[in-house]
Amino acid sequence: MAESKKDRDPRNKDEFSSFSEDPTSKKVRDFLRDDPVSHIVFNALWRLALYSKFLTTQEGREALKDPLSRRFLFDRERRIGLLENSIINPELYHPNRAGTSLQISSAAAGRYAGFDFRRPKEFRLQDQVYNRQIYNGRLYVFALDEVKGNPQWLHTPTNLFDIFDLAHALCFDCPPLDQAIEQGYLRETTYGAAYRKTGHYEKYRLALLHSGINDKPVYVVTPKGNGLVGLAPDMGEKVKKPKTIPECKPVFET
Repeated sequence: MAESKKDRDPRNKDEFSSFSEDPTSKKVRDFLRDDPVSHIVFNALWRLALYSKFLTTQEGREALKDPLSRRFLFDRERRIGLLENSIINPELYHPNRAGTSLQISSAAAGRYAGFDFRRPKEFRLQDQVYNRQIYNGRLYVFALDEVKGNPQWLHTPTNLFDIFDLAHALCFDCPPLDQAIEQGYLRETTYGAAYRKTGHYEKYRLALLHSGINDKPVYVVTPKGNGLVGLAPDMGEKVKKPKTIPECKPVFET
């Protein structure tokens, strides 16, 4: 079941900014939408600010040493969130690297583990494919104005979101799980149904049944949430990293 208000991590509001419902943010987005020329100019300035952050600050230069940070700037795939039918849970059963069993990835308190089934095919990945399917961190959503009022079953095109579009960047939010479900970006289902939806059920059917999770709840990205939902890893010193890395252990060989 979705987390209740009393179970929410109180660090939510301190660790990330929430722009999607901020009145000032909405005014800026409305202005950009109504003035195409200003939208182009501000997008250019926003892109320049992002690159300057990486190139002119010590923090940015250190970040560029990380391959993931470099990919964020130069690889569109790294800037797109989890795709439709991806699964997330605090403790997640997902395929292992070899595709022969399920394994468990556990996240720290207030975080989630995620697995993206569609990513390799959608982006035609050639290297580090499995590593680019696994996610772990705090839930975030880009609640774009273009899709905010859509029903959860209406597919958001993967190429719609652009972090270099200032109007999109100002839609960033870090909602509690129940709010993301209420807004239609995630929904609750069972492991069995989730694996059927992605065409992986027969391959992992015995693993799902023998591990006893076939009918256990898991959360999936809806068509509306396609590319807009993600899991942000902890960075900086505001939140202490877990003492141990997320647990990954085989649970059953297929």
